[in-house]
Amino acid sequence: MLGLSVQESLVLHETLSDPASQAVSLQSSSHPEVKLAHAQSMLAHSAWKASKASFTPILSAVYQWNTQISGDELLKFGNANTLPQQYWGLRLSIPILVGSSRLFQIQKSHIDWEFKQKNYQAIRKQADLDDENLRLAYDNAVSALGKSRQIMDLYHQNDQHASRQLNEGVLSLDERLRYFSDYISGQNDYLTNLSEYLIQHYRIQIQNKVF
Repeated sequence: MLGLSVQESLVLHETLSDPASQAVSLQSSSHPEVKLAHAQSMLAHSAWKASKASFTPILSAVYQWNTQISGDELLKFGNANTLPQQYWGLRLSIPILVGSSRLFQIQKSHIDWEFKQKNYQAIRKQADLDDENLRLAYDNAVSALGKSRQIMDLYHQNDQHASRQLNEGVLSLDERLRYFSDYISGQNDYLTNLSEYLIQHYRIQIQNKVF
């Protein structure tokens, strides 16, 4: 099928570095849905604090300045008297009577904040779980790739040894083909695990770049 004779070997050449030596990190809490849920929770908390402000006493400083003009004739200011006036004061507003609508609004905003907070925590936990599953899938792919590479190398050594024995006449052709078939099977397993490793590797890279 491959057009190879029993004396020829099939060798794979790749330029990939050792996956075990590559430091692949996954950025946690970088999912857009986590950021959105956190922002919604913060906005709901701010709305709740703002609604509670209706119960807070307000102390304000008051300053007023004006001029009073008095005279005997209308629109004739020649003999008019000018009296400047200034007023300083403090104003304290205490909300003694607060309507039921404000109380309802405070309760409503508090419930909304609690819901948004729980929703954020749930989304955060799910994102952490997804990240952990992705890390686990990557680690398993690296482990499987390393084992299949070792097995393929052993099959390659056996295939070369069988080729020499065939040339020396101490091994039958059927036995030689069996060793060659094992080597081809080992290469197929290695390619399958290599494909899975690349998929998991680029899944992490894509998530780090997009999110």
